[in-house]
Amino acid sequence: MSAAFDVATILANLGMGTMAGNLFVNRMPDTPDVCTTVYEYGGKPTDFAMGSSVAVEHASLQIAVRNTSAQAGYEAIYAMYRQLDGHMGGVVNGTTYFLMTAMQPPHKLGEDEENRTKFVFNLHVRKDRS
Repeated sequence: MSAAFDVATILANLGMGTMAGNLFVNRMPDTPDVCTTVYEYGGKPTDFAMGSSVAVEHASLQIAVRNTSAQAGYEAIYAMYRQLDGHMGGVVNGTTYFLMTAMQPPHKLGEDEENRTKFVFNLHVRKDRS
């Protein structure tokens, strides 16, 4: 699975959304008004241990929350930020995750044409090559 799908799985397991209900991967549909999307957008070069086949991949993700209430949207994304920043991972969908670190705290991205507020933060994920 992709890192985005796996992080969405973590959020779903924490009770922070329902996959394909209000929690999506790499797309934010027009509905529902209140939802979360995990986007995968690149990363850093893979680290290889000398003399070993061990490889650590570095993925970059963006967690985005859209809400009709700016306050509720911020509270939701800040709770996700607190859960994921410093997360030591474990095994998710068969892939070992070593560490997740936020690249910055959540911030407001703006409002869409329906006046729904969007908040985001970016996440650096270190994982075993799967």
